[in-house]
Amino acid sequence: MPEYLRLMGLQEQIASGGVRNPFFGVHEGRVSNTTQIDGRELISYASYNYLGLSGTPEVNESAKNAIDRFGTSVSASRIVSGEKTIHKELEAELAKFLGVEDVITFPGGHATNETVIGHLIGPGDLVIHDSFAHNSIIQGAELSGACRRPFDHNDHEALDKILTEIRGEYRRVLIAIEGLYSMDGDYPDLPKFIEVRTNIRHGCTSMRPTRSARSARRVVASRKCKTLTGVRSNVGWGHSVSPSAAAVDSSRATGTWSSSCVTRRPVLFSPPACRPPTSAQPWARCRR
Repeated sequence: MPEYLRLMGLQEQIASGGVRNPFFGVHEGRVSNTTQIDGRELISYASYNYLGLSGTPEVNESAKNAIDRFGTSVSASRIVSGEKTIHKELEAELAKFLGVEDVITFPGGHATNETVIGHLIGPGDLVIHDSFAHNSIIQGAELSGACRRPFDHNDHEALDKILTEIRGEYRRVLIAIEGLYSMDGDYPDLPKFIEVRTNIRHGCTSMRPTRSARSARRVVASRKCKTLTGVRSNVGWGHSVSPSAAAVDSSRATGTWSSSCVTRRPVLFSPPACRPPTSAQPWARCRR
């Protein structure tokens, strides 16, 4: 297989240069701010166990109790027969903590963003996102069938300029930024981006993935961000939050649920499929 041969050639080049392959390192225990590889304790910069909760005695005990009660698998998608009491309890607690009407939870952060974006928009729409946006945002935009366009990192003026030029060509527009760009260590000037979104000329919906419960509560309290997704991977799960109970109910009814993953395809109470765009429609071709 040509692809495999190219991979082997690349690995040989790396090895001949005396460089250790940084991928698939075998970690020998719990990973937090440190980890152990080949018997050596090392500082870890590659984990998203941000708060160090994964592996703590309290979290471990809670997980063991859940396994004793529910087993190691829900054994079905939630929509069929996998809905458990802990799902509803968790969502209710999150909604109360964040001060929103309702919350819907997903197995992982990547699937959360993919599913939420694919549910909110589709053909004829535009996802305009920060150029440093996480892969889950990019994948969600591409899977949705909407057009996708990046703007310069953290540049709210560039976003405003693009929207001024092309907003009228699309049915709906989703602005996607992050609350914290963990690979780069910076964050957006959120009030400025909210100002762009709320500009009556644009009429857009905004989506802001966040890794901080504190910042999530602050954003939701402002009621300026229509949709908020959060990743709580420090204890092993991701979730999507919306201040609108209607949006959450809609997601529950039309999202695809799996015991291990979530995708953007609707499965229940789904609307008729959209017809593909024709050349007469202004959004038939994406402007890049």
